[in-house]
Amino acid sequence: MPMNSENHDEVVADRYDARNRARCGAVALPTTRETSMGIPALREALLNTFLGDVDERVERLGEAIRGRDARRVEFEAHGLKGMSATIGARHCVACFAELERCGRENDLAPTQGPLDRARVEVARVREFIVQTREAAAASGAGDTTPAVDDGKNDDTQLAA
Repeated sequence: MPMNSENHDEVVADRYDARNRARCGAVALPTTRETSMGIPALREALLNTFLGDVDERVERLGEAIRGRDARRVEFEAHGLKGMSATIGARHCVACFAELERCGRENDLAPTQGPLDRARVEVARVREFIVQTREAAAASGAGDTTPAVDDGKNDDTQLAA
């Protein structure tokens, strides 16, 4: 299948071996395509934002839990839930939604389990993103994101 901006993620995922394909559940690729409106540069920006911000934000969530600050737990979990939903990290969304509920209900007793699961899921998402990028590079697809946006880049110009 020839690769273009609309099918980039599917082609890369199809090039995985069976073992790696099982890990694709970490990120819902159709969601990532939808939220980036099919624009590779926007998709990369969303993924880079997730990768660059998620660890610090999870740490702040952990601090809020240790400090028994329910309002802050709700706030941090809500932000992480939205960030995860934007890239289609549905298992992260579920963990952060549970933590958000705990904060909203001022019931922080059951938060360690969901926080531990969230950390595992964030690691899975990170691994998936890195492996997807490595597979694209190995397949010759490379990075379809332009180095500089001169205002002339649309979907047809970004096609690989």
